[in-house]
Amino acid sequence: MGVSHRAGVRHVLVATTVLVAACVVNTGTGPIAHASVRLEKHRGIDSCAANDWTTGQTAAYYSASPYASFGFYLGGYVAGLSCTLAPAGTSRFNTLVAQGWNLEPVWSDEQPSCNAWDPNYSSHQAIGIRTGNANQDGVNSGINAVYAAYGRGIGGPIWLDIDVPPGAQCLQATNDYVTGFINLLHYYGYKAAVYGFAPYLNTVATLGAPADQISVAYVTANISVYSGVAPSGLNPGAWTSDQREHQYSSQHYQPYGTQNLWIDEDCLDELVWGNTTHTTYSPCLT
Repeated sequence: MGVSHRAGVRHVLVATTVLVAACVVNTGTGPIAHASVRLEKHRGIDSCAANDWTTGQTAAYYSASPYASFGFYLGGYVAGLSCTLAPAGTSRFNTLVAQGWNLEPVWSDEQPSCNAWDPNYSSHQAIGIRTGNANQDGVNSGINAVYAAYGRGIGGPIWLDIDVPPGAQCLQATNDYVTGFINLLHYYGYKAAVYGFAPYLNTVATLGAPADQISVAYVTANISVYSGVAPSGLNPGAWTSDQREHQYSSQHYQPYGTQNLWIDEDCLDELVWGNTTHTTYSPCLT
């Protein structure tokens, strides 16, 4: 998770999308046959390129690799700048689930806009979370995320991508945005996850509507979701009840079998969407 960005302009929320999405009620089953929210304690991947892979590639990679979960960009303005977004309809996701993958849909939309050390600072300013409108923008983003997930047969959770910790000037706006997004997902019965770095995830833990689970970006040889992220500064008392994911490597080609795919690698102890129960991979849990 975490995408590279190019300069752009703020997305415009389509009113008809809001009206249609307002009718969505998540029953917890969804159109994907036999899929449900389930606990994953194993390794996984995510990639900006995931939606470009053919189903033949994903089948071969699942069979040859040690990975169990599949993170892909569902949508959002920032994701659309650099990544191929998820195709419409349920066909691809039915196929992925049938292959054995459990799914992690990522929504990457407006971003904090006041952190000057951010390498994508200028583009984040152009699409930044707006002070004074942040909570409603988060609600609107959540509506679009739920609409996109439901239309693809996915009942949750949905990961909100916050690429960089906000600076002090936009911290409150970022908190309001994230809170609006989380509340909207909860209203429609979806679990809400937040991806980011430990400094801001520690703040997310204190929000009035905290995320159900998190994914912390911290590249290290120790892949564990607990001991492996301890040096990152993540609050050791937060998200300890099967609520963590650790992105322990990023953006590299990783060959298995006949495929050599561009991926980030993850360890999970949290909820995903699918129908396969994988054996526990203990190095993720130490």
